[in-house]
Amino acid sequence: MKKFASWKTGLAGVLSILPQLLVLIFPNIITHDVANTISGLMVSLGLIAAKDSNVTGGTKSFDSSDRPPTPPKKP
Repeated sequence: MKKFASWKTGLAGVLSILPQLLVLIFPNIITHDVANTISGLMVSLGLIAAKDSNVTGGTKSFDSSDRPPTPPKKP
């Protein structure tokens, strides 16, 4: 099994599935609308906590030394 990129995104993923399972088990207690709202919030939190969330917007500068070398062109 592949390791999660971050425990935060892994937890948000698991918590986003949980309301959908609760609807199946307890349909009289939790409605589909409530479960979908909770799942959407958990997915949103997971995306915010994602490993590359600080890259967009220019908070990190690009360093060309991080790029792998370009292979030579064939004649």
